[in-house]
Formats: sequence, structure tokens, C-alpha cells
Amino acid sequence: MNSAHNSITVGRVTLPYSQISKGWITPEHQVIKNPIKAQYFAEQLNTKLLTQWQQYEKDFIMQVAGEMHINVIAEKLERDIDDIRAMGRGLGLRFDLERYRRKHESSY
Repeated sequence: MNSAHNSITVGRVTLPYSQISKGWITPEHQVIKNPIKAQYFAEQLNTKLLTQWQQYEKDFIMQVAGEMHINVIAEKLERDIDDIRAMGRGLGLRFDLERYRRKHESSY
């Protein structure tokens, strides 16, 4: 933002400035007149978009749970291990690390 009347962009989120409303317009068509609040709103919305799960990520976890170590799943999906565990619980999955260890120890 170069001036007080520019759009605010954070990651994938842009809040356009309205000269008529004299504020930044949210996706819900609300007007935020305080630039600090508008910046914070954009940051929060961007974080929310980044943490949403895509269907392909859920499908991948369902396919490889018990076959692939949770650290590898997290690395491949570029997510935190706790996020993978939480999504696994939400999908009703268990990450059987003992079965994974036995399977891969026998291949060495």
C-alpha cells in the first residue's frame, strides 16, 4: 500500500478501496474505514484460505493412512503434522505407525 487510499493485498486476498464509501470493501460487502483493521481482516482471511483443506488432500490422506508415515504425509502436503492428525481424526482414520514400521523394517 503506497497511499492511504490503495487496495490492501495480503497473499491471495485483496480488499479494494472505495472512494465513494471511503473504506475497504470486504467479500461480504462490508466497509472497513480503519486501515489497520482492514489490514488485519485481510491477514485473517488469507490465513483462513490457506488452512482450508482441498478435496485432493483429504483423498490423499485417506489413501495413504497406515501405508505412509505421518511425517511424510505432512511433508508431501506441506502441512503441519498436527493438521494431518486432526484431519485424519475428522475423517475417522488412524495412523497405525506400528504397522508402518513393521512393513518397512522387513524390507531392509
